[in-house]
Amino acid sequence: MNTSVFLKRRKDSRYWFVVVRKDGKESTFSTRTEKRREAEAIRNKVATELREGRWFEKPSGANITLKALLEKYLVEYVAETNRPKTLGFKANLARSLIVRLGGLKLTEVNPEILSKYADARRKDKRRTGDAPISATTVRHELNMLDHAFNLAIKRWGYLRESPFARYEKPSANPGRDRYLSDDELNRLFMALPDEVAPIVTLGVHTGLRESNLINLRWDQVDMDKRIITIGAGDHKNGRRHDVAMNDTVYSMLRDILAKRSNASVVSMRSAEYVFMSRLGKPYSASGFYSIFKRACKRAGIENARPHDLRHRFCSELAARGATVTDIQQAAGHRDIRMTMKYTHASLDRQRKVVGLLDKRG
Repeated sequence: MNTSVFLKRRKDSRYWFVVVRKDGKESTFSTRTEKRREAEAIRNKVATELREGRWFEKPSGANITLKALLEKYLVEYVAETNRPKTLGFKANLARSLIVRLGGLKLTEVNPEILSKYADARRKDKRRTGDAPISATTVRHELNMLDHAFNLAIKRWGYLRESPFARYEKPSANPGRDRYLSDDELNRLFMALPDEVAPIVTLGVHTGLRESNLINLRWDQVDMDKRIITIGAGDHKNGRRHDVAMNDTVYSMLRDILAKRSNASVVSMRSAEYVFMSRLGKPYSASGFYSIFKRACKRAGIENARPHDLRHRFCSELAARGATVTDIQQAAGHRDIRMTMKYTHASLDRQRKVVGLLDKRG
């Protein structure tokens, strides 16, 4: 048997590839590493398996379903991070993958199947509203599956090559840049139910994400230090985030506390959550979304979502002279590139300032 094993780099990838050449035919797979030393170790392992005749054995991935892989990924990898929010987020991403592809064996998943999945997924509707699933959501799902396949190769030894080695994921959306103007915000407050308006106020003045707004607990609020603390387990980025209260937020929370203290219902006075519906329970994401959208419709506001309150917070800080670093810290962005898109607001302000030079006395 005329066989050789060597490494090579490809122009379209930053990773090293192992090439197995046998009787004039080649098979290539990615090592998924940029480091030469790690790639050499993988090449040496392949060469050893070839010499011992184990390379051509049927991969264990031929007997393992994608559903089983994702369940193992969630339990043995994601759960290790000890971040409940992350586990919930990943589990949601896995749901559609399992429904559509879960019965396939790992060796049956190929670039064509991944491409068809992405196309079909983009035709799905969101659970809240009639808008289609975004390209960003599909990319999140595929990124997670890519990572699971990577672990299947390196950690669990199920496969020798990932289907993602020859598959180009769809690009993400450029990002939503919608935020509410002063006039829209005023009209929105006029259309909102009284018990929901404080949630919107908190969103505009803290930039907290929707889930942190509607699930805010009193044990996260320090009225003495005037700080709201979102712990690592409750934050999307898995990091603790301290939010300073301005006078508007402090006064609003103080009023809510006073009303709770004077409430005749004991369960209201000892409530765990800051915001509760008329049923005495915290708002669900779909419930709050529906209330928000109905208020927008009454106010004549189009194409607005609860997350736009966070955009408003960041854009207003930029327009009023906050630095990019200031906004990153205030919003809790892990990556400053997320913050950079709000510089347009400060540029608008700069245009007005330099426009003063056009005016001659």
